[in-house]
Amino acid sequence: MVTSISYKDLRLQFDQALKAASEHAKENDVAKSDFSQEAPEIYNLVEVSPASAVLAAWAIVEDAAKGKVQEIMPERETFRDPLQRPIVYLEHKRCLTPSAVNSIHILHQLRDQAAHAKLSKAVSRTNAIRYIDQAIAIRKQVDAILEIPKVQLRALTMLILEINALIDSGKYDNITVDEVCQWIKNENIIQSLATRAGEDVDLSVLLGDRGVYSSSIHLYHSYMKGMLDAHGCSGERKWGVKNKGLCLLLAWANEMLQQGSGWYPNDECLPQSNDR
Repeated sequence: MVTSISYKDLRLQFDQALKAASEHAKENDVAKSDFSQEAPEIYNLVEVSPASAVLAAWAIVEDAAKGKVQEIMPERETFRDPLQRPIVYLEHKRCLTPSAVNSIHILHQLRDQAAHAKLSKAVSRTNAIRYIDQAIAIRKQVDAILEIPKVQLRALTMLILEINALIDSGKYDNITVDEVCQWIKNENIIQSLATRAGEDVDLSVLLGDRGVYSSSIHLYHSYMKGMLDAHGCSGERKWGVKNKGLCLLLAWANEMLQQGSGWYPNDECLPQSNDR
C-alpha cells in the first residue's frame, strides 16, 4: 500500500531511479550541460510544484517524439498508431540508442509516480531539476534523429530464403498461424524454427556462439512482437495468410525487409581498424 511507505522512502526510490537513468545517460551522445535556458518555464515550475515540473518535462519528450515521427515516418506505414505511441515507434524502429531507451523507460516510470496523487509530494525540488535535465537531454537525442535506420540485408534475406524453403518442402504445413503467434509472444521464433525443422533449416548465422548475427535475434523478436501488437494474430486481410504459420513469418519478414532497421553483425565480427 502506498500509505505504508514514508515520503522519505519514496524520495529515496525516486533518487535511486534517477541515478540509474543518469548512468544510462552517460552512454548517450548528448553531453551534460546547463539546460535551464532551454525550458525556463519548466524550471520555474519546480518552485511551485516539483511533481508538476516532472510531468511537464516528460511532455516535452513525448512532443519531440511525436514531431520526429511525423517528420521521418514513411507514407506507407503498417505500425499501428505511430503518432499515438511515438516513443514506442522510435524504439521499435531502432532510432534510439539502447542507453537512451533505458533512460526513457526510467523517466516514464518516474513520470507515472509524479502523476500519482499520493506519491507526487515525494518528488523533491532537486530531483525534479535532475529529471528535467535528463528529459531535455533525451529530447536532444530525438531531435538529432535524421531518418529510420536502414536494414542490412544478409541475415534477413537468409532467413526469408530458409523460411521459403521450408514452405516449399510441404513438410511443415501443420505449423499454424496461432502456433507462430505463440512463438512471437514467447520471443523464441528462431529457436522454435530450428527445433521443428532440424537439419531442414540452416539458421547458424543467427544461433549459437558463432552466429555472426546472433545479437540481432532480439531485434527480430522485438519487431515481430510489434507486428503482432499492431495487427493481432492474423495476416489474412493484409497479407492473404490464413492457414500456414510459416507464410505469416515470411510475410512479416518481408515487411521488416521493407521497413526494418538495425541488422548488424556482432561487434566482434566487424572488421577491426588499425587506428587507435
